Amino acid sequence: MNRTEKQSFVDEMAGKFRDSELLILADYTGMSVGMMNSLRRKLDADDSIEFRVVKNTLCSLAVDGTEMEPLGQHFVGPTAVLLTRGDPVTAAKLLQEFLKSNAKALRIKAGFYGGRPLSAEDIVALSKLPSREELLGQLLGTLQAPMRQFVSVLAGLPQKLLGTLAAYREELEGKSS
Repeated sequence: MNRTEKQSFVDEMAGKFRDSELLILADYTGMSVGMMNSLRRKLDADDSIEFRVVKNTLCSLAVDGTEMEPLGQHFVGPTAVLLTRGDPVTAAKLLQEFLKSNAKALRIKAGFYGGRPLSAEDIVALSKLPSREELLGQLLGTLQAPMRQFVSVLAGLPQKLLGTLAAYREELEGKSS
């Protein structure tokens, strides 16, 4: 790579880092080409996720002077970067799913989400959260519950009134016979 190519790579990566919701750095020592392709296929199912092997010195330059600067110390040894512009939980879950069967091939170094650096443990915790869609569904259910209960109470009042009137009618019929 000549100097202009390196600068364009740094600029490209700085833009991708800035635009991503979640950034994960991983050490891919021990990964075979087949494993790497398997992981890429799994991640490519989601268009918003990108996984690529990067040059440490150039990526370190890309994070210099940004809020992601603490990640610069992790650009050592074989480094791959997972970037997502979509749901960060989905990306973390897909990576954790791969790690269950390939724990020795890939090791999470660090990450960055929500304006703060993440440790490997934080990324594991993130992967255990429900996805955005699940959280929205839970929120909707929680918001609908009081309305549903109110409607069932309102529907129960006429039924109780009819039951009381029917019992009163039977009592009157019983007295008249």
